[in-house]
Amino acid sequence: MLNGLKTIQARYNPIAELDNMLTELRDLNVSPDEGKIFDAIISMDQRQRERGYAVLTNIDHKKFSEFRRKIEDFEAFFERENLARLDVWGRDSRNPNLVEVADRALGGIGRQVEIRGAGFLTRLVISDALHMLIPDWPAVPKRR
Repeated sequence: MLNGLKTIQARYNPIAELDNMLTELRDLNVSPDEGKIFDAIISMDQRQRERGYAVLTNIDHKKFSEFRRKIEDFEAFFERENLARLDVWGRDSRNPNLVEVADRALGGIGRQVEIRGAGFLTRLVISDALHMLIPDWPAVPKRR
């Protein structure tokens, strides 16, 4: 089975997803400074507080975890074992569309992945620095 199918889906845009979450947080005037956070909460009316809570819990319980899952899936596509499976499938005589995959080390700075098929060639340089661990989102306590 092929991993990382999110990579080949049309219209997957992780940058736009992250930007949307950041825009929602900016609209709440969220700050890393705890004093400013308390001042902002104190200045809110009840409706603004409820909206803020809804936005934060939606990001915490749904959007960020979904974003993280998609990124991990995206990254899985470029794992060496997965690219090797793609190459075997792509070269199989039963496959009507020949696809060849090459994965080469670039002297300690990363890898070059080349995917070639009928009428296309995609060449990616994947820096070792691109792999990142996405930290856990600080949990928002659930209301009782």
